[in-house]
Amino acid sequence: YSTQLYPPRVREAVVSTQSTGEIEVINDQTLQLIWVGSNQNRPKATGEIHWDDTTRSGTGYVTFPDDKTYKIKYYPEQGTIYWDGDKGTTNIIWQNAICGTEPKPELKHCKTISYEHAEIEVINDQTLQLIWVGSNQNRPKATGEIHWDDTTRSGTGYVTFPDDKTYKIKYYPEQGTIYWDGDKGTTSHVWQDAVCEA
Repeated sequence: YSTQLYPPRVREAVVSTQSTGEIEVINDQTLQLIWVGSNQNRPKATGEIHWDDTTRSGTGYVTFPDDKTYKIKYYPEQGTIYWDGDKGTTNIIWQNAICGTEPKPELKHCKTISYEHAEIEVINDQTLQLIWVGSNQNRPKATGEIHWDDTTRSGTGYVTFPDDKTYKIKYYPEQGTIYWDGDKGTTSHVWQDAVCEA
C-alpha cells in the first residue's frame, strides 16, 4: 500500500480501517463505504471526496442510510479521517485509515468454492454445480451460473435447488463470503468461510 494519493490523477484508491470498513474511491471522487466485521450488516454508505494538494488532504461527505450525512476530512499521510470537523474540532475520528493506491491483482476465478456444508464446482468459468456434504449429503445437487466482475471483485449469479427454489448469489472470494438473495448489508442469509480455489 502507498501512503500518498498524489498526483491526484490517481483514479481509484481504497481506504481501509481494519476493524470497521473499507472506503472505495472511484474515478478520483465518488466513494462507497462497505462495512466489515461486526458492522457488516449495516448498509453501504456513499459520498464524495475532493483532493487538495496544498493541504495534502481530502474533503467531502458520506451519507449513511441508517444515520445521517457527515462531512469528512481525510489526511492520507497520517491515516486519519475526521468526521464533521477537522483536527482539534471533532471527537469523531477514525485512525489507522490506510490509503492504498496500488492496483489490485486480477480477481481469481474459482474452480471450486468449499463451504462447511457444500462444495461448489465452477465449470468453464461460469456454470456451477453445488454438491452437499456431511449431514446434508442426501439433498439433491443444485445447479446454476456465476459471472465474475473484476471491478466489484465478486461473482454474481444464481443457484437452483430442486428441493427448494432458485436463489440469487453474490460471492466475494477475497472475503470468502456468499450472500444469498442480496448483497452486503441487504440479506441475513450468508455463508462465511466459503473458500475459493482457483
